[in-house]
Amino acid sequence: MREACILEGFEPKIAYESSQWDFMTEMVGAGLGIALLPDTAARKIQSRAVSVIPVTVPAIRWDIAAIWPRGRYMSHAARGWIEFLKHWKKDADLYRDSLSGKG
Repeated sequence: MREACILEGFEPKIAYESSQWDFMTEMVGAGLGIALLPDTAARKIQSRAVSVIPVTVPAIRWDIAAIWPRGRYMSHAARGWIEFLKHWKKDADLYRDSLSGKG
């Protein structure tokens, strides 16, 4: 988020950081700043103390990762899910590269 703000021409003053979206909503409702949340979290906010404004520009990339315990038993379903993710990532990378002219 910080990098996206800098690319837009300003550096945010970050006073608090949290991964707890409900806590961030309460902090905003208490007048302690603003929060940038994923759309899926923002749509769940039902507090009358905050306003939600969708931000679509710039599109902010959100990297996620899948992790699992090394050397431990995994069910067939878990192994299948990991294989699916590996193929999905490969396809997504190819698609991204084709859009950017790299592929």
